[in-house]
Amino acid sequence: MKFTIRNKLIASFGLIILLTSFLGVYSIISIKSVKDNASEITEVWSRGSDLAHNMDQTMSEYRLREYRHVLDDDPDLMNATEKELQDLREKFEEELKEYQGTIISKNDVEIVKEIKNYYPKYFEISMKTIQLSRESQTKDAFNLMCGESRQDFENVNTSIEKLVQYNQEQASLANIQNDQIYSHSRLMLMLNAIIIIIISVVVTIYIINIITKRINFLVKFINKTADLDLVFDQAGLNVIKRYKDEFYDMGMALANMRRTLRELVESIKQNSVDVALNSDFLSNIISETSQSIEAIAKAVDEMVQGATDLARNAEVGVNKLDGLAEEIHGSVENTNSVKSHIELASKSNLEGMENINKLKNVVESNRKVAENILDQVNVLSNRSQSIEKITETIKAITSQINILSLNAAIEAARAGAQGNGFSIVAEEIRKLAYEAADSTKEIDAIVREVKKEINKTKSEMITVGNMVIQMDEVSKDTEKAFKTIENSASNIVKQIDRIVVSISSIDNNKNDVIGSISDMSAIAEESASTTEEISASIEQQSAGMEQINQSAKNLKNVSIELQDLIAKFRT
Repeated sequence: MKFTIRNKLIASFGLIILLTSFLGVYSIISIKSVKDNASEITEVWSRGSDLAHNMDQTMSEYRLREYRHVLDDDPDLMNATEKELQDLREKFEEELKEYQGTIISKNDVEIVKEIKNYYPKYFEISMKTIQLSRESQTKDAFNLMCGESRQDFENVNTSIEKLVQYNQEQASLANIQNDQIYSHSRLMLMLNAIIIIIISVVVTIYIINIITKRINFLVKFINKTADLDLVFDQAGLNVIKRYKDEFYDMGMALANMRRTLRELVESIKQNSVDVALNSDFLSNIISETSQSIEAIAKAVDEMVQGATDLARNAEVGVNKLDGLAEEIHGSVENTNSVKSHIELASKSNLEGMENINKLKNVVESNRKVAENILDQVNVLSNRSQSIEKITETIKAITSQINILSLNAAIEAARAGAQGNGFSIVAEEIRKLAYEAADSTKEIDAIVREVKKEINKTKSEMITVGNMVIQMDEVSKDTEKAFKTIENSASNIVKQIDRIVVSISSIDNNKNDVIGSISDMSAIAEESASTTEEISASIEQQSAGMEQINQSAKNLKNVSIELQDLIAKFRT
């Protein structure tokens, strides 16, 4: 079974497409894994962290409204504050209940138990504080808030902070795990891409080397033929027989053409020798005939015998020339067959050039794809710079928030006991500012890592573009080799046409010789049958002999020229 060049190219590109598909599937699976982990962070730990923050905020608002109730003297404001406190208690219990639905670890359960143990006691003391405030016992209410109520509030607040910290730690661990999966997936994608590129380059170089080697081998054979070297080359024929593609057909057609040309040259060489011998023989006969004519007056009987011999020899010459005519006709047919084979080889060469053009189109498509990917990488690099600017802005905001929290703490300290609530709020704001600053640093580190990978990807895409350019240059060199084959085949066809013209000329001269010999035979027979008229026809026979002698000389010259032409071939 022939494994043609077309099938080789299809198999090679099929392998590349298969490897690329594998890389695509692996990319989808990796992206899905990262997406699932990100979803887990969002749905579980991020949600838990939000609920814990909400509970902490609700408890802080509740504490502030306690202070406001104790400090207010207006009954209407107290009623409104009590309504808000009741709403905040219900809100806190709803948030705690909702958080219990997201619990997935034992630590969560323990912390929630602590909160459930502390907050009822705190709310109970809070109700007493509000009752004292309602009864205008502000001092007792304030002392209760700063004493037992404060301790219970701190217990509840500490437990909630532990819950917030635990959720943040778990979210960070999940993020680290997700980053590890992402890094591993990215590394595997890069390795697979490099492997696919290496395999593609190796396969392409392998196929191009095979094609180039075989083309060079056939070009060498064609050049030998163009130099008229038709010596049989068994080693070269064995090499051609090992081919299993279109080069086998081209090589065998070339070998058959050389064999046909070799046989044709041998046949023409032999025929030219025969023509030379016959022309010499014919010259001898003419010489003898001339001598007979000169002695015709002396011996009519000898002339009759000579005329009889001349007629017999002329008949032999006609028969030999008829054989030569048939061999020349066969040579013309063989030459036309060689020409047909060469035209078939030229057609195969054109098909090879079409395949090379298709390969050039594929290389151009690969180059455009590489340029598009490089453009996308540049866009991604610009986006990462925008993220850096955003993180700088966040850093500036957190710094301002920290300063504001310090100012609030200073103002609360100046306010004395009445500013304790604001001092707590300022402290919480300061903590949030520090946490935001830490998160901003993490984002900044991630952005730097992403920029590093973007620059690395950009460098690799430039390398791929250079490789595509090299492939385009190789395809152009292959196209030039096919054009060289086409020009060589065209030259061979022209030389064969010249051979056909020469053989046709020999065929035309052959007809003249046959006519001359036929005339000579007729004259000899007439001389034998009409001895009485010999004397009257001596002059006519002399003229006929001169014409025959000239034709024989011409035939000999043609045979010599043909031998010189054939001598140029090496068989």
